Order: sequence, then structure tokens, then C-alpha cells
Amino acid sequence: FEICLPQIEEKPFASSFVNGTRPKGRFVVEPDDLGFNPGTDDWVVHYWKYPIMASDNTLTGENISSFGLNMHGYYFFWGKLKNENRFILYASYNDGSGKYTYSPIFNPDDYFRHWHSEVILRHGDVMEYWVDGVLQCQGTLTSELVPNYGTVGLSLGGYSGMVPSNSLFANITYGKYTDQWTDDYIREVYEAKIPFSV
Repeated sequence: FEICLPQIEEKPFASSFVNGTRPKGRFVVEPDDLGFNPGTDDWVVHYWKYPIMASDNTLTGENISSFGLNMHGYYFFWGKLKNENRFILYASYNDGSGKYTYSPIFNPDDYFRHWHSEVILRHGDVMEYWVDGVLQCQGTLTSELVPNYGTVGLSLGGYSGMVPSNSLFANITYGKYTDQWTDDYIREVYEAKIPFSV
């Protein structure tokens, strides 16, 4: 047999998952590659996430993901708030205002340094944010969303314009919403813990 184009790491593989041993970054899907428009379509995003630290290398900073570019005020974001132990789900309306929803307070020691199943969806006027099969944030949209989120699509591990957060992601799924994503199905996906043991 022959080995072609091997990838050589300077550090052992195990150290790659230790905070501070790899450069920070985010996973980005360009708008044209999403297959839907976050401002006008119904959609769902699901992934397994291992939040190691917040964007400022603490457990108190923010750990946010988004659609769009926050510097222009046109975006949809979710995640952990800065200096608060609760989740947020936000959508910007076309008139410049927005819809905020918040979760109850959670334990940061449980959230950080463990794998979690996260589901974010928009179905009609309803938006939801699930963590580990539990609905954390739910809001009803009362106005038209920004129809075009610009040149930035899906950003996982920090929204565009901020320092990326230290998080690992696995089994990222995104696309148009289907009726498959019921409350029971979201809990089933979390409980199955596929594709790895959590």
C-alpha cells in the first residue's frame, strides 16, 4: 500500500482538544450554500456541541452562534449570554427592532465541558431553541424578519464580527423545516446520543 498526502500535526491528537492548543475559529456556511433563506423560510439547525469556554476564555463570557452579520443589525442569534447563565434567542425585524426570548438560569459547570444536543428552528411565526431535548427559549414573531441577511450565512462558534468561542461541533445538520422536527423527535435525537457516546 501507499500513503499519500498525510496530515502531520505538531502536537499529539489528544492535545488537540485541550483549551488553548488550537487556534480559535468558527464554522461558516455561506448564504448560497444553506439551501434556504433564514429571513423568509422555515428552517432547522441541529448539532452536537462541546462548549469548552466562552469567547473570552472564561465561563462567564458569551457563546453565540448566528445567521447574518451583527454589525449591520441584521441577524438571528442564539446561545449563552455574557455575564449571565441563561440562553438567548433573538431575531431582528425588518423595522430595526427585534424579538428577544430568554431561558431560565442554568448551571455553567454543567453546560461547559460536556457534549450537548442543540436544535434551533423557525416554523411559521414560532422560533425555538432546544438544549438536550429541553425547550429553553420559545418566541412568537410579531413582525416581518429582515428578508436578506447579507453575505454571512450560518456561523457556529461565534457570530461574525466577534471573537470566536472555544467549542467543538459534530453532526451539523441544517435545512428547511419539516414536520419531522416534533418535540418528541427532538428529545429522541438527544436521548439516542448518535453518533457517539456522550
